[in-house]
Amino acid sequence: MIPETKLNAVKHALQTTFGVSEYEDIRRLTTGLTSALVFRIVV
Repeated sequence: MIPETKLNAVKHALQTTFGVSEYEDIRRLTTGLTSALVFRIVV
């Protein structure tokens, strides 16, 4: 679901912020008034 070009940045952010390099679950949030991609990530 995360573009391959962004995987390293996501792994780095998860490691820096939460001390893990993988997430348990990811879901796209599709409700709301924005056209931006918004995700819910469980770590």
